[in-house]
Amino acid sequence: PGPGALGEASMAPRRKKSDAPTVTFDVKARYKYLTGFRKRKKERQRKGHLQVMEKERQDRISVMREHREEVKKRWKELQWAERRADKLFGGNLALEDPDAPGSRRRKRQKAALLASAAAETEGELAAIASSAAGAEGDPVTVAFAAEDGDPFGDCEVT
Repeated sequence: PGPGALGEASMAPRRKKSDAPTVTFDVKARYKYLTGFRKRKKERQRKGHLQVMEKERQDRISVMREHREEVKKRWKELQWAERRADKLFGGNLALEDPDAPGSRRRKRQKAALLASAAAETEGELAAIASSAAGAEGDPVTVAFAAEDGDPFGDCEVT
């Protein structure tokens, strides 16, 4: 019989342990990983929810900013219309005393002139200004054309 048979020791050399890094198995880390799926999923959902809330907040902020800019733009347009009405009327109506006699008539005339400032042609402006200046005691009637988003369009104001 050959070597290694019947209880004879084999002469094969033994391997020496190498200095390579060894992998250790951490039971606690494995348990935490396996039981943490639900926690990680909830965390992802919470982060997604927070992102949606932040996006909605930014949208509200931008809507408010746009609204504020629109109000400023309309205010500038109103100031421009008042200056133009003052030029057409020949005085400063904005500084007039509201308790002065005839102030209602002046307010009506100012309203008519403000409406006329939005008119498209100079001919329409001149016609309204001359009717306001020519009729001292008579009220002035101004007709408004219908416009998109204008609740008071297509009416007459006296």
